[in-house]
Amino acid sequence: MSQPSENPSPSDTDVDEVSSIDPMDLYDMDDFLLEQDLLEDLGDNLAAELMDDVEVVRVQVKKSFQ
Repeated sequence: MSQPSENPSPSDTDVDEVSSIDPMDLYDMDDFLLEQDLLEDLGDNLAAELMDDVEVVRVQVKKSFQ
């Protein structure tokens, strides 16, 4: 009979390493806030462009039914 190994399996080690990453090591608060502002601006710009496109289509549909 083989005895269980006391060494952790590679998959256990990988999980431990991933779960031990501190987000603050990756981003400080200033970096996070800057990224958040950029993403909000991007979202606002995309929404504005989509609304413009929807308005163009709405006007075209309205003209086609006149």
